[in-house]
Amino acid sequence: MTSGGSEAIFSIYAALMKPGDHMVCETPNYPSNYGIPQGLGQDVTLCSMDFEDDYRLNLDKIKSMVQPNTKVLSICHPNNPTGCCITVEELQNLVDFCREKDIYLLSDETYREMYLEDPPPAACTLYDKAISITSMSKCYGIPGCRIGWLACKDQHLLDEVLTVREYVSITNNSVGEVLATEVLKRGEEMMAEHREHIAINKAIVCEWVDNHEHIEWVYPEVGVVGFPRLKDHVVEALDHPNDLFVLLADKYRTFTVPGGMMDCDPRHFRVGFGAFPEELKQGLQNFDDALAELL
Repeated sequence: MTSGGSEAIFSIYAALMKPGDHMVCETPNYPSNYGIPQGLGQDVTLCSMDFEDDYRLNLDKIKSMVQPNTKVLSICHPNNPTGCCITVEELQNLVDFCREKDIYLLSDETYREMYLEDPPPAACTLYDKAISITSMSKCYGIPGCRIGWLACKDQHLLDEVLTVREYVSITNNSVGEVLATEVLKRGEEMMAEHREHIAINKAIVCEWVDNHEHIEWVYPEVGVVGFPRLKDHVVEALDHPNDLFVLLADKYRTFTVPGGMMDCDPRHFRVGFGAFPEELKQGLQNFDDALAELL
């Protein structure tokens, strides 16, 4: 157990790698999955998934980026921010490759409980050096309790993570642990409520995107985030896409994550739809008003 998923990610890279060691990470991705190893002086290669391929993970491409000094291959599915998903066959293929190369597979599974049915197995159940990460923040909606965890069968890694945590947080907060335990006791009931809420909000965002003349996206299969992009004519009309996102934040008090902040094409932006429906509708209207003002 860790203080949120972020401490799990930090502890893993601090435990497994030293400056100069290499890792491969798919993008788009939760920035900590590659930003933390970059900050620790490790050599990071980013494997980009493409809009034109519906953000499917290109297995041949990511495998080709592995080097003799690669220690970790990192994926995030259901993906944050695109909502795309890895199949069982693709996951097994990647597990087999990592086993052959004797490298760790880090699988960020923070949104996994949002599958309506039959999610792929947790990576940690398939391979001794596969690590699954999740937290209470997204699916269960209580990021403030700061409870996350990693699961792995490799005892060396678990021992090293405990050593790293001695220098960071030492232990979790007990109040957060109690809160997380009580929520997990009724986890299935709560997730049924959350999935219903997500379906309502996703329908609102889908209608907005489908009828929009200025933006397009790849439909997010699972989760509460999507990664739309501005169409060509909008990009050409703006000095820079960030002008829109800054105006949206400064004047309209509506926040999104620009693609450039996630090492992606700046025309993309991350939209979250986990809020109350009326709040979501207001945010979408604010986006349209800000874009109209610039155009």
